[in-house]
Amino acid sequence: MISGRSRFGLAGIAAFVAGASILFAKGMDVFFNNNIEPVPAQVGEALEILSGLPAGRSLLDKALGAWNANNVNELHKVFKLGHVSHTDAVLVRQLDPRTGREVRTRKVNVYLKAGQPIESLVLDMAHELVHATTQPVWDPYDPTLTAVKYISFAIEGVGGEVEAMIAECKVSMDFARKYGISSGRCSEYLVRGGETIDREKIRRDFYKIGKWKDGFVRNFVGHEASQLPLLSSQPPKLYSSTGQAPYPIALLYEFEELTRIACDNSKKRRALLVERSVASVHESVSHRATNDFLKSRCR
Repeated sequence: MISGRSRFGLAGIAAFVAGASILFAKGMDVFFNNNIEPVPAQVGEALEILSGLPAGRSLLDKALGAWNANNVNELHKVFKLGHVSHTDAVLVRQLDPRTGREVRTRKVNVYLKAGQPIESLVLDMAHELVHATTQPVWDPYDPTLTAVKYISFAIEGVGGEVEAMIAECKVSMDFARKYGISSGRCSEYLVRGGETIDREKIRRDFYKIGKWKDGFVRNFVGHEASQLPLLSSQPPKLYSSTGQAPYPIALLYEFEELTRIACDNSKKRRALLVERSVASVHESVSHRATNDFLKSRCR
């Protein structure tokens, strides 16, 4: 059975209002206790190996640009070791209540599972770099975002799980050519003598949820299930390491938690705006967007 790496994106949603440094949500390491200190030697070795592989070099070049780093050594600070591999991306919203103007920033840490062989660490690094260096195609405060849209974006969107798995398998192919060590994680997705990656098979496998399907459709997505045409009751092959469930199920739980945090943030933001702002801010774009979000996605 192939075990997938973690999802990116939920990690945390933070809100800073009027310089008050009010943090409404912390990173996913709160939930998964990813607090093991980084081991520079392991991270450094994985970065060195990755930089010597064509597919890995391409990922690192993108990372250098994304994080304004001058060389690969400066990327060490992005990586930590933890209990599972995942990307911790925290969205920070900074709002001036006097003007209603909002500025957003995204802070990223990549956790790599500690204690695994170096070849597995390299593949995890490749996988997570795809998530970490790509801006999400969804907005947690979008009033029209649904669980089904979130699942689809997370699996098939730019920087999503399909792209991350393909990048991982490209690195795996390069690793096998250079070091003569093949990874079982990608073997069933390689065709034509191991020289081509079967993207469609990867895509289909992400939607196999086995015994979860009936309850998932009946209790959570309903008629929107038609927007996930590949959803299948076949036995799962790819599991989220953070959710310990097939990806659509883990992503559903992630979406529910993301929505809960975003709703709490928005309620606190609205209360602070009412308390601190002048009347004109109540007509601001930010204030209207907050109200639209609360009406659409929050109880």
